[in-house]
Amino acid sequence: MPKTGDSLEATFELVAKLLELHDDNVFKIKSFSSAARAIDALGPQSQNLTDEEWKAVSGIGASHLKRIRSFQSTGSFDELDELLKRTPEGLLEVMAIRGLGVKKVRTLWRNLGIESLSELIYACEENRLTALPGFGLKTQQNVKEAAEFLFLSRGKMRLDKAEKALNELAEVAPDLSWKAVGEYSRHLPVIERLEILVDRTIETETNLPPNVLSNPDGFIWLASNGLSVEAIWKNVENSGYQLLKLTGPEAFISDLGAFGGDTEKEVLKQNNRPWLSPELRDSSEFYQLGDPVGLVSKDGWQGCLHNHTTWSDGHHSLKEMVQAAVELGWSWLGIADHSRSATYANGLSEERLLAQIREIDLINESLNGNFRVLKGVESDILSDGSLDYPNEILKQLDYVVASVHIGLRMEKEKATTRLLNAIRNPYTSVLGHLTGRLLLGREGYPLNMEQIFEACSEHCVAIEINAHPYRLDLDWKYVGLAQSMGVKIIINPDAHQINGLKDVRFGLGIARKGGLLNNNCLNFLPTNQLFHWLDSRVKG
Repeated sequence: MPKTGDSLEATFELVAKLLELHDDNVFKIKSFSSAARAIDALGPQSQNLTDEEWKAVSGIGASHLKRIRSFQSTGSFDELDELLKRTPEGLLEVMAIRGLGVKKVRTLWRNLGIESLSELIYACEENRLTALPGFGLKTQQNVKEAAEFLFLSRGKMRLDKAEKALNELAEVAPDLSWKAVGEYSRHLPVIERLEILVDRTIETETNLPPNVLSNPDGFIWLASNGLSVEAIWKNVENSGYQLLKLTGPEAFISDLGAFGGDTEKEVLKQNNRPWLSPELRDSSEFYQLGDPVGLVSKDGWQGCLHNHTTWSDGHHSLKEMVQAAVELGWSWLGIADHSRSATYANGLSEERLLAQIREIDLINESLNGNFRVLKGVESDILSDGSLDYPNEILKQLDYVVASVHIGLRMEKEKATTRLLNAIRNPYTSVLGHLTGRLLLGREGYPLNMEQIFEACSEHCVAIEINAHPYRLDLDWKYVGLAQSMGVKIIINPDAHQINGLKDVRFGLGIARKGGLLNNNCLNFLPTNQLFHWLDSRVKG
């Protein structure tokens, strides 16, 4: 497994940045950057290519192929190891700050000796960055805020990384019987501890994963992605209460008086408490009510609207994405590739968007009504809140997902006004990734949520729970408020490849955590009802 980066593409890009940091040969830098782009363009299929297939990829020569094979078998290769030895470990965190390019990092390192986030934050507080070329007061403040955010995010993990570690545990120790507890089971978007409750049997020692650190209460196992899994032995005498306690939070179990029972339900029943799913246990309003009737679940799922294809920056074709949705048992799928202003993502010109519409029409004809592909676009919300195409183009679509991608640094009033203008556009159907946040990477822009929800309710605009584990935006804490104000919610994976469609499971967990009900969630509408909702919206 990789020592750094999340993928082969990310590791090649890291090498390119480290080479630039150390003023290496410009052609070598370009070679690694080009290879990274080529690998990224291949998508998931890059994991299974033969040597001959790799050699046919532009930008991948014999030397890069050797590095790829080394990475796939050992998680590293010689150039990466050598560069990491020459680079202070803390500097890698500094390089992760968004908006701080390699040249600026090199300037900070060489001129101020900055080799860690804490040193960078201190230098900003001392107003030392403004003395450097390319750093003004505003840039210094932005850098400081970003560095503080990353510093506070240390040791935390997203749900997808935690899930990957647990899946690996199941593979390396298939006979070990365990259940996830704690923050992971409560589906918090970011978690600090990854915990499991393990059945302790006579055979436990032979069932353990390799290289565990044992302790009286259980053991700690380190996954290949660097995450620690804390295992606690199951207590046979009061396993139900133990599971409740480990799942938490403390506020949910603090007033329990009876502890007997093999299951959580038995313990709760003894305490005259209704069953409450782990996702809902961070919300005290559900403690005495239990799971609300009609809480969303995976049963009855019909489809989603925010997905990308090779028409813009996706890894799979339109037909491939549709076929994957059919195989998942869905009834409909919306295609919303990037709009023309998104040049960074191969956004669609008017001509290309119209050509995609024609392709979707042909696909729908071939499906004979057994599945429906909806014609949409993810339109950039421009700086003034307008959408990216004229009305004569937008009216040919089934729906529009409106999202902010550029100009994310906004004050609350500016951000709210920008989104309100987009909501008032009669062709806006859904607001995508509402705050623009990236978990453990970037805070979202501030918004007056009540104003946004009120406008969405008035103009019949749905709000997306972006199910991509890097976003999970709308945050679960706002789901209940949006629902109470009459706003429809839709869970969208923002899928850029076939496997991305399955990310809806992360969004579904967030929806449940926020108490979302089926009748307020568009994903559970049959095709005819979804079109009725879309068509009933007032269009100019």
